[in-house]
Amino acid sequence: MSKITCPNCGSLIDLDNNDYATIVNQVRSEEFKQDVKEAEERIKALINAENQSQINKIKDDYLKQLKERDNQISSLKEKISEVTHSAELELKNAQNATKIAESNLDSEKANRNVLIEAAVQKAITEKEKELNNSLKTKDEEIIRLNNSLDNKELEKNIAINEAVKKLNEQIA
Repeated sequence: MSKITCPNCGSLIDLDNNDYATIVNQVRSEEFKQDVKEAEERIKALINAENQSQINKIKDDYLKQLKERDNQISSLKEKISEVTHSAELELKNAQNATKIAESNLDSEKANRNVLIEAAVQKAITEKEKELNNSLKTKDEEIIRLNNSLDNKELEKNIAINEAVKKLNEQIA
């Protein structure tokens, strides 16, 4: 037989071994259930804490990757901007070079045209001089030939007059 004290009234109760074992089992079962429940809650808390830690770690990793990608995107945008700016500068330089080349070409054409015009004018002037000299030579030859013709005419007239005079002298 065992004696136990009532927790509410404080009186002693006599129990046989079976009843005592039953009460001890009940108390033990209740404490065990309470311990299991507390252990479950601690495990759940640990799991939740671990899960939260893992979630935070995953979240941090994700945010880190997101930040790295944002940095890569920013870097690529800067490179694109630089390349675009560089290409625009090269295009402007090429356009300027083209304009300068066109201007130089126009200047060369104008210079060639001036040179060609000067050469043509010189050739015309030389040809005019040549023609004038040729014309002068022809005029001089015509004058010489006319003088020669006049002299021949005069000689012929003199010869005719002398012949007529001789004939008149022979007739007379």
